[in-house]
Amino acid sequence: MYVLQVTTGKELEVKKRLSELGIKALVPIGSIYKKLKTKWSLEEKVLFKGYVFVDIVYDADTYYKMIEVDNVIKLLKGGENALRLSFKEDEEILLLAAFAKEPTKVKEEEGSHKIVGGVLESFVSKIEKIDKHKRSATVLIDIAGKSHKLVLAIDIV
Repeated sequence: MYVLQVTTGKELEVKKRLSELGIKALVPIGSIYKKLKTKWSLEEKVLFKGYVFVDIVYDADTYYKMIEVDNVIKLLKGGENALRLSFKEDEEILLLAAFAKEPTKVKEEEGSHKIVGGVLESFVSKIEKIDKHKRSATVLIDIAGKSHKLVLAIDIV
């Protein structure tokens, strides 16, 4: 997979346009709890703001198709030495894209927390913080040489 830098807030538009061109694009979406007065609700959000992940065979034709799409800024380290994500990074992006919308199940045990279901089962070693009051977990994910803090919804069970 490769990474396109895009205008922040335009990730889903770019994904749609790339898909129309026959390019497989991913924009991982996660959920976070928001409290309005006394009621909690789940809100979806783009996890990697300003980025769209593309699963392509890299060639000049594909490069120029992608780069000409409105709101695409650049292919990360584009050109002859375009940055290809590692297999591990690919796997993490695919997991987040498939499962991050659903809150992870967390069980409190003797003053600590145990992940018992959900996408964070695959990221246990990367969890920085669990905030049961905000119903969220903060995870540190490294993609393309840069660390990203992601905040995802949790349900205490």
